[in-house]
Amino acid sequence: MDFAKVNYSECQEPVDRVYTYRVSYLRRYLLSTLNRDMIKPQDVKTVLGIVAANPDGHLLAWRYLKAHWYTLQTMFGNGTFTMGGLITAVTSHFASEYDFKEVSPLIMMSIL
Repeated sequence: MDFAKVNYSECQEPVDRVYTYRVSYLRRYLLSTLNRDMIKPQDVKTVLGIVAANPDGHLLAWRYLKAHWYTLQTMFGNGTFTMGGLITAVTSHFASEYDFKEVSPLIMMSIL
């Protein structure tokens, strides 16, 4: 069995689970944030940020955030503090005007 897969299931800390370069594991880890029995709500921001910091995960984390925006909003409420924290965790490495244009609508949705 692959070390990363075993490590994923045995780690207690979310940060320890995402040091893998297998995109399928990163994707599965992101999806597990929707299950409160697997990932505590207070750890979701950490998971998203760490996956986004992974060279193979930054685009994956961004797409995940966009795809599950309304689900995450339901989970955390409309508080701009939490939703803004998720945006920051995923987009902190963005630097181009294109990235800004991608993020702007999501920021506006978190404010409204």
